[in-house]
Amino acid sequence: MNGGGFDVIVGNPPWVEYPKIKKQYAVNGYETLSCNNLWAFVTERSYQLVSSIGRVGLIVPMSLVCTERMGPVQKFVLKKGVNWFANFESDSNPGQLFDGVKQNVTILLGKRSNDCVIYTTRLLRFFTEFRDYVFGAVQFVELSGPNIVGFGIPKANDARELSIIEKISRKPKMTAGGTVGRQSRIIVHRIAHYYIKCFDFIPYFWSERDGQKKSEDYKEYLVSAPAGQYIAAFNSSTFYLYWQMYFDAFKAGRNCVESFPIGDPSLTNTQQDLCNAASRLMDDIKRNSNRLKANYKTTGAVEYDQFFPRQSKGIMDEIDRTLARHYGFSLEETDFIINYDIKFRVATSETESDAEVREDGE
Repeated sequence: MNGGGFDVIVGNPPWVEYPKIKKQYAVNGYETLSCNNLWAFVTERSYQLVSSIGRVGLIVPMSLVCTERMGPVQKFVLKKGVNWFANFESDSNPGQLFDGVKQNVTILLGKRSNDCVIYTTRLLRFFTEFRDYVFGAVQFVELSGPNIVGFGIPKANDARELSIIEKISRKPKMTAGGTVGRQSRIIVHRIAHYYIKCFDFIPYFWSERDGQKKSEDYKEYLVSAPAGQYIAAFNSSTFYLYWQMYFDAFKAGRNCVESFPIGDPSLTNTQQDLCNAASRLMDDIKRNSNRLKANYKTTGAVEYDQFFPRQSKGIMDEIDRTLARHYGFSLEETDFIINYDIKFRVATSETESDAEVREDGE
């Protein structure tokens, strides 16, 4: 402590919601108080206790870099100096970084400095048998360019990703013109993993308790007609890359859907091509679907349609080539998008892992 603080602080802070322990242990005066989780408070305290030239290394949930709620801790950390954010998928599919920790994580490495610089990785995935080699393969990229969603730290480790996002950001967001004039409906599944599922139809769902209805896991959006341009875009690898960079790699919620910069494809003469591809994609998705039956304590018998977008990747690739014209991607960038996360996205039906999460709970 002779230098005014610790040289190094390393830790794995408790991932505990503050309201659970608030009565026993009150926290006051923290910039990160509204984050409502102990790991955010410990992160702030670590930077307070480290010396002016010290370093911090913490294992925290990936929400540090991808949720709006954690905005205060994001801002606090970024103003403290040079920071490295290594992001890992760790929910057992395809592999866990730490045994028993089924949650995506970020390893934060910080250095106190008057210069504020951000280095980041993409969401790093690996099969279990390769876990011992993961850290040696980590690559960082210095972050630059716009933050489309206004919070978090984008997950990237390649200059092409930053270039792609910069070009996407030039278009108006869907909400800027998505509900103007004649409207159409699209249906987006709120749980995603290797594919975002967006349809122009309501998938079949029936339960013994409630009868036939729309599953609550599918959310409706009103968009300007024609709907096909949006259906194509949200099923694309272009949107998947955007979603991976900015969001939690689990939920495809309203925030990520409505914030997507798509603009007006009719201005780039790509609207009809997107609509035609969307129509073929919907036919292919239906053709490859299965109707499953199960029984649950809360709902009794359940029947629902299960989809396998992996089998329609070829049509999605056509959509991405059309979107490349719309956004002005280079051939190299287009190839990068089409092959983004490819070894996990097309490996097996198990790694696709977009199982329906139903009202019965699981």
